[in-house]
Amino acid sequence: MVFSVLTRVLVWGMFFAAVYVFNDFLLLLFLTFVFSYILNAGVRRLEPYIRSRAWPGHPVQRVFPGHSDDGDPLSHSAGH
Repeated sequence: MVFSVLTRVLVWGMFFAAVYVFNDFLLLLFLTFVFSYILNAGVRRLEPYIRSRAWPGHPVQRVFPGHSDDGDPLSHSAGH
């Protein structure tokens, strides 16, 4: 019984300490979640109307998307 109460107090204390420490970033985290939720809903609504033209590519290119096979990391950008 005492261990359960102490555990709850400790967990809530750690939660409030984290909120205090990350107070400056809470708005950014919240808005990131809200915008991603809204954009995800929009993408799901547009998905039936747009066919996928992208090929998945090589696994290494998925891990390092800025590097291409020709050695120029900027070759994928516009103007090259």
